[in-house]
Amino acid sequence: MTATSDVKERVRQLLPNFRERAAELEKTRRVSDESIQELREAGFFRMLQPAVFGGLEGDPVDFYETVKLISSACGSTGPAQRPVGLLLGQCPRPRRPARRPDPR
Repeated sequence: MTATSDVKERVRQLLPNFRERAAELEKTRRVSDESIQELREAGFFRMLQPAVFGGLEGDPVDFYETVKLISSACGSTGPAQRPVGLLLGQCPRPRRPARRPDPR
C-alpha cells in the first residue's frame, strides 16, 4: 500500500462527517473549518506536495480519485479542494547551492 492510498483510506473514513456537514455548507457557502482540519490530519493536502517540501509526491490520479471520493459525500467539499492540488503540484523545486571548486 502506498502513502497516498493510506491517505485515501483515511479520507474514506471521514465521508460520514462530510455528509453531516453538507447542509450547513450549503447555508454558509463555506467548507467548515472542521472538514479542512480533518483533511489536513488525513494528509490530503500533502498528496501532491513534492517530497523535498515534506509532501508525499503522490500520483495525480490518486489525488483526483480522492477528490472524487470526497465529492461523493459532499458535492462542494471535494471540488473546493481541486485548486489546492493544482497549486501544490506546481511547487518549485529548491535549488542546489552552487558547487565551488576545491581550494586545495
